[in-house]
Amino acid sequence: MNVYRIKPNSDTFERIYARVEDRDLLFFSSAQPLSAKWIPLPVLPDDRLLENVMDEPVPINGDFPSLYGPTPVFSERAWESLYSLVNGSVEALPLIYPSGETYFAINVLDVVDCLDLTKTKLTRNDVTGRVSSIQEYHFRPHLLTGKHMFKLPETKALEVLVSEEFKQAVEANGLKGLIFRKRT
Repeated sequence: MNVYRIKPNSDTFERIYARVEDRDLLFFSSAQPLSAKWIPLPVLPDDRLLENVMDEPVPINGDFPSLYGPTPVFSERAWESLYSLVNGSVEALPLIYPSGETYFAINVLDVVDCLDLTKTKLTRNDVTGRVSSIQEYHFRPHLLTGKHMFKLPETKALEVLVSEEFKQAVEANGLKGLIFRKRT
């Protein structure tokens, strides 16, 4: 059983930006449904696409543009390809992109208490006692059956985890722009 932390490859692939006043709305740390009250938010293109702004290579248009923190963003193609795996565990919240391309901020709703805390090596904040990082993950595999995109209660504001099946679906569909960091 392999579990991966996902991260957009923002060095090579496109980043998108929200207006300053909307940024807090795109930081999904509560794992609570938002779709009933969601109003599609406008996002802005990667400033590296603007001529003469930065001396950086022009980014490639991928399927998982970088937004903020652990909030995944899927292109319409990625959402259609991965829907059957993640349906029921996430909600896709539409974003408004100037070119008309369809992107979704992914609100991960599935929080799975699956760490074996007797074996997991982690660091806690001295003041709050909350987990600030995990150095070595040890999962209870029976709790991850059928879980393809999820968060841990200990780090739900910090990371999104996916299954081997999710990784394989991304690769099989030729989706581009995600980095998979193995956690098991």
